[in-house]
Amino acid sequence: MKVMLVALLSFMSGLASAAEPLSFETKYSASLYGYTLDITSNLKKLSNGNYQLYNHVDSYAGELVETSQLSWDETKKIATPLTYKKYCSALGKSSEEQVRFDWQKRTATSSVKNTSISVNGIGNIQDNLSYHLQMRQDFLAGKKSVNYTLTDGQKNSSIVFEIVKEEILDSALGKVKAVKVKRVNSGTKETYVWLAKDYQYLLVKFEQRKDGFLYTFTINKATLNGKPIPRF
Repeated sequence: MKVMLVALLSFMSGLASAAEPLSFETKYSASLYGYTLDITSNLKKLSNGNYQLYNHVDSYAGELVETSQLSWDETKKIATPLTYKKYCSALGKSSEEQVRFDWQKRTATSSVKNTSISVNGIGNIQDNLSYHLQMRQDFLAGKKSVNYTLTDGQKNSSIVFEIVKEEILDSALGKVKAVKVKRVNSGTKETYVWLAKDYQYLLVKFEQRKDGFLYTFTINKATLNGKPIPRF
């Protein structure tokens, strides 16, 4: 009986780790330099089978909009970025950026100065947004630390995260069991994120310290797989 139970649990665990990403939408509020920030993130599956990850930071002073279209390999559990777009406006000035990936040529091309960079022979390639999804899926699959190569079509850089501990976190949606994750190689910045362990590792809280200044935001609204989460 015990052997059968262990086998069943192992099988169910395998199903959970192999599951494709679930659609979601999360909202957060923050304050930065006296400005109130409203932050929205979401993931949706497109009609062609790919996914689109979206991030929007809105304030009186300006806004930041990022989108990443990516494919998901359910067997390898890998997100492959296809196109990354970024729009930023602040104090009357705006800028746009786009990165296109050509996986046959193994290159990433930036619209900034029309530069291209090779990603040949490099594993875990992500754009500046797609790694958010890859990290959540990797932790969902049981990993304790992750390492990705980010590219913006101009340069490649490494980003490393590791789980520090589990803790109960207070939020606008109630208490939530979260894993506290540290960015290991963030230079002079000290960066942590908290991910909801029982809710597909949704981002619950972000915290960053630099030069004595603390920037943080916490979740206040969430939908997972089309269903609202009134309380954790």
